[in-house]
Amino acid sequence: MFKDNFGNTIHLYNEPNSSVFYVGKSGSGKTYAMKSHIIEKMYEGKIIEVYDNADSFSKEKFENVYLNDLSKLIFIDITKGNFYYAVVDANNVEDYINIILDSFIEVLVIKKDDVKLLLKELIINSYGMFKSISIEQLLFLTSMVYKGELTLSNMYGINTVRQLEYMLDSYKNISIFYMWRENYDQIIDDCGCVKENKGNIGKCCIYNMPGYSIEERAFIVEMSLAILWRKTIVSKEQNERYIVIDECQLISLDKDRSLARMLRMGRQYKIILLLATQFYSSMSKEQILTVEQVGTVVYLKPSDCEIIKIAKAIDYNNFKIWIRKIATFRRGDAVIKGSYSINDNCSIWDRPVICKIEHNRVKNRRK
Repeated sequence: MFKDNFGNTIHLYNEPNSSVFYVGKSGSGKTYAMKSHIIEKMYEGKIIEVYDNADSFSKEKFENVYLNDLSKLIFIDITKGNFYYAVVDANNVEDYINIILDSFIEVLVIKKDDVKLLLKELIINSYGMFKSISIEQLLFLTSMVYKGELTLSNMYGINTVRQLEYMLDSYKNISIFYMWRENYDQIIDDCGCVKENKGNIGKCCIYNMPGYSIEERAFIVEMSLAILWRKTIVSKEQNERYIVIDECQLISLDKDRSLARMLRMGRQYKIILLLATQFYSSMSKEQILTVEQVGTVVYLKPSDCEIIKIAKAIDYNNFKIWIRKIATFRRGDAVIKGSYSINDNCSIWDRPVICKIEHNRVKNRRK
């Protein structure tokens, strides 16, 4: 995927951290590089989940990347109510509810104990009614709590329960937290997102979010990551999976959030992150320090206002030299900062290296 200026193949060194952070302005080849990375990992039999919060991974856009078997790319439009996530075993309702509640509290930064208690009761009731909980339902319940329309004293009234059941039923169009349904196993088999893959080519499940605002998409991604992280810890899963997020600066990187935890401890659970941003300079120092816990950073062509900051990130002591180098970058040019090997040589290098992004998996073009 990476070739240096002499035509040598650069192999990223995956130990102890396989996560990668891509940085580059719009049009630098950043998204193409991520797609190429995804496909390379698919050919290695890996399982990949893409949260398309920046509209970078639609089926139409993926056709520009050369893949022989597009059927291995599973596109799921979550606005159509078919976004499923295995949380815990269907018989373990208590773990399920606690995972949902804790994730929701994390994402919305809920600190009041009375609100937490009420939300837990509402989640239990919602699960009892529908055997499922959706994002829309959770947001609706929370808004009612904060407006004072639902309290512990009135939530058990007959009229309140019937009214609640009626209102919740209209908020089920994102079935992200389904616990069980008749075709659940088939959905998971089709998506290949939570089971170990045993084929030669892996699967990539892409969650598209058309029609949602930036804030709504950020909430969906953060909630999904929070659930995934807690589910992984509870079940002690060790199935390797790749999580892909473009424009990661839109997702909270606070130290107590699940994305930050994955960056710090994900390798213990074989969670590998592929992150990207085109707004490096808008990220705070704390955000950059958090996200650069990845094993490798790939710097593509930056915008003019970011050249100095990027050059210092590459090599602070020699940043003036790097300013001159990256100022001449074209689409697909990049600097790799991290551990890597060259060709088939087993020696590991860690000095920054300039390279080009190439894609070796070429599909047959139509004439």
